[in-house]
Parts: sequence; structure tokens; C-alpha cells
Amino acid sequence: MSEKHPIVRQHKMVKIPRAIRVPSTVKVIIQPSKAKVVKLNEINKHNLNKIGVKEIEQLPSAPAAKELAAQHVVQYSQKIKKKVRVNYVDDPEITQKSRNKIVEIRGIGINRILVIIGNGPSITEVALEELIGIDNVDIMSINKPDLRIWPTTYWTFCDSSQYMRHEDLWNEYEGIIVNSTAIRHNKPNSFQIKNIPGKGFSRDLTQGFHIGRSTVFASMQVAMWAGYQHTYVFGCDMDPAGLNGQLHFYGTNPDVNPDIRKIRFKNEAEYYDYAATILTDEEKSKFTFCSDYNSWDFVDQFNVIGHKNAVAVIIDRAQK
Repeated sequence: MSEKHPIVRQHKMVKIPRAIRVPSTVKVIIQPSKAKVVKLNEINKHNLNKIGVKEIEQLPSAPAAKELAAQHVVQYSQKIKKKVRVNYVDDPEITQKSRNKIVEIRGIGINRILVIIGNGPSITEVALEELIGIDNVDIMSINKPDLRIWPTTYWTFCDSSQYMRHEDLWNEYEGIIVNSTAIRHNKPNSFQIKNIPGKGFSRDLTQGFHIGRSTVFASMQVAMWAGYQHTYVFGCDMDPAGLNGQLHFYGTNPDVNPDIRKIRFKNEAEYYDYAATILTDEEKSKFTFCSDYNSWDFVDQFNVIGHKNAVAVIIDRAQK
């Protein structure tokens, strides 16, 4: 085939760049090792050949072939991700340092309370600043921090867009940064946890955690690993109606269409639902969701209190 259609040989010479940007709905940059780049080339060539001889013959030049190949990288990158296992952190030194830090936080929260601050709009109705400086209370910011209580003990995000959007905060932040291995950047106070695909709830962070399309969900696994006596979760509203039309406390997420975001809540709820079936009653009793807007079934498997009263409850419990 290649002898009859020289343009095909030009396709074969097209190199897939090391950094492949997948569709905006995925929001992650794949950076595979050299061996996996070869595999990606093979898969892309296979998909390219599906175009058909007639269409290939109609390509006027090598640049046109190159453009078409680039289009196929985008079109098939999601399928490629499923077919080829990608290790985002392939630097042994970074991986080992992260593993050491994961081990170090084991049990760090014993006899302490953790407050996780999600990005739901209900946190605008809560005086979170009253939690600053309360003994035995640690606070974890999720994705975009609420500056009323910044800097917090922890900062967790699993999406590289969060790093790009908040790079200034990253540079100055001295607390503990918890990332997934999708975040290529690292510093002495950060560590990266491997994402385990599928549904589940990890009890061993050295093996990874289940992000479940929700950084709050991933953070609950961090809280359990760290051994916190109790964890209160704010801003996990997951309400498609939002608050005054807003789905996030800061307004609109520039990376996700609000209509798509509303649909995703249902997908996220499925991960929480499944976790509720595998956690013991004692484990579930250590979590309280603080929101009047979360109406998904899974919340009934955990503790639930109104967000407007939650701060007073936390302060009272911390002082006992």
C-alpha cells in the first residue's frame, strides 16, 4: 500500500509530540515515556489508516498529511489513554520522595479534626474564618483556595489547570501540597499520589487513591490515611441548580461549561455511592458533610449537618 500511495509514507514520518493535549473535557496532558511514545505512534498510525485510501489520495501535500495526523492525535488520544497505561511520574527520584512523604503523614491527624473546604457556593454562607487558629483543627483547601482562610494546613488539587491558574499561590505556599501524579510540578512541601482508575476508596495511599472525578473525594482518602479523628466537608454541594445560579463559590469554572458541570455531579455521586458500600460504619462515621444543598443519596450514609451551623459544632468539638 505504501508503494502505491507515497503520501502514506509521509504519514509514517509524522512524529507525535512528547506532550499530547487531549480533549478539553479531560483536562490533562499526557507525557508518556519513550517506549510509550512508540506505542502511541503505532496506535495513531493504525487509526490514520482507517481514513481510507481515497481520502489519503486526495491529500495535496505532506503538510496536509501532517495536519490530518495532528487531528487524529486529538481525536484518538482518549482511546489511546485507555489502551496504553501511562505513568505520569516516571522520575524514580520524584516517585520515591512522594512515597516517603506519603508514609510520613500516616497518623498525623490522630486526635485532631480536619476541615475540607470544597468549592461549592454554600461556603459563601459560612463564616469559615472563625476556624482560623482553633486548636486541634487543620484545614485543607481544595482546588481554588478561599482567601478568607488562606493559607491553610493543606492544599489539594489533582488537575494541572489548577496549578496554571494559581501558580502565584503555589510559589508562596508553605503548607503541605497534595497532588495527583498528573501534576508535573513539585517542590519540597508537595507530594504526588497515583490515581487508581475505577471506583473504590483507598486505605493505603502508597498504592494510590481513587479521585472519582472529585478532589474532595480523593481528599477524604487522604484524611483517613492521616488518621484524623473526624473530618468535616464544606462546599460539597453538587447541586445542579447552584446558588443564585452559581455552581462554585468563585463564580464560573473557566475550564468546564456549566451545563456539563451539572451533568458531572451525577457521575461524581456514583463514586461516593460505591465508597459508602465498601466503608465500614465506623469509617463512615468519621465524616460529616456540611451542606444544605447536597441532595444525593450517598450523603445519608455519612453524617450530615447544615453548613450554617457547622462551624460552631466544630469549634465546640475541638475545645472539648
